[in-house]
Amino acid sequence: MAGGPKLPTDVRPNQFVEANAYAREVVERGFRFSPKNLGVIAIFGAIIPWCMYKGITNEFVRAPPDRFVRSPRSVPFRFVPRGGDETR
Repeated sequence: MAGGPKLPTDVRPNQFVEANAYAREVVERGFRFSPKNLGVIAIFGAIIPWCMYKGITNEFVRAPPDRFVRSPRSVPFRFVPRGGDETR
């Protein structure tokens, strides 16, 4: 597949998969773990999502009770159980 003889059973390489694999190799070779990277991972991977979660849940807690309740929707037809309408 990587430049060998072309046989009818060979699979053509997908250019997008190959580009992704190349970019991944570049990151694997170039990334070095350091305290600065740990701080960035902590901020964007834990602190910001936690702050967003707390902000959203506090909004629900402080809101009036009926603000986030759906109003009943009118249904254009009436559901009748299989056994017929026993309520009449």
